[in-house]
Amino acid sequence: MRDRSVVYLVLLGLLLTIGCCVLTKPVSRRGFKHDHSESLVITFDSGRGAGPYDKMTYAEFESHMSITPKSALAVTRIEPDVWYCNGTCGYIAFIRDEHYQPLASQAGSWDGDGHSFSLPDRSLDSSVTMEANTRYVVVLKVWTTKSIGIYTTGNRTTGATGEATFSTTTSTIPSRGSISFRMVKVH
Repeated sequence: MRDRSVVYLVLLGLLLTIGCCVLTKPVSRRGFKHDHSESLVITFDSGRGAGPYDKMTYAEFESHMSITPKSALAVTRIEPDVWYCNGTCGYIAFIRDEHYQPLASQAGSWDGDGHSFSLPDRSLDSSVTMEANTRYVVVLKVWTTKSIGIYTTGNRTTGATGEATFSTTTSTIPSRGSISFRMVKVH
């Protein structure tokens, strides 16, 4: 009888250990989590502003950026540049043509405790190729139940990656520019 109790306790301990290992997953403080089986190419990165207020926390922030690529940009995903999440956080993104007609959209939400979080892997509802020398509008909105930290573009007018010029057409706080973001093509 004692042998069964020992076996039972060993099996129970083993199951709990395995269960804990399965439920444990690494999180990215940067916010960008990628499945390493995918091949990702950043086709455009707006870059971050260099001003003292281009890294702040908000309850919500919305921006509309007019962007004109110098060469065609293929896009399957948009990643807002989020560095902090406390509470439930989310975003919605749209790519619109020069007449403000929607071409693609994407949304995501996640939970954070102020220390660690991972952006959800999401993709645009349809792939978009932004043609060279054609004006587009990228609309981004982030929100939270407590606070969300984002980078903004400040007074930048060219991207850090990808050939394009841009300007902020509307923003929650115009002097801070648009929400910083990356456009990605997933292979």
